[in-house]
Amino acid sequence: MCASKSSEQSERLLTADRFLTRREAARMLGLAEGTLAVWFCIGKKGSPPMRKHGGRCVYSERELLAWSERRRA
Repeated sequence: MCASKSSEQSERLLTADRFLTRREAARMLGLAEGTLAVWFCIGKKGSPPMRKHGGRCVYSERELLAWSERRRA
């Protein structure tokens, strides 16, 4: 039972989403950090999805990758 639980926890950690700061997200997307900030402030439709954790703006790495892929099409 313990080995199974430990295995489940390890698997969850490996598949867990990583959250990036605005700076990290901008770097990943090749955008200026200020661009992401402005898009958030004006509520630009179609901008990368952002959420707040503890008052900090963070971006899901998975969601950013999906957003970037959609823009390529």
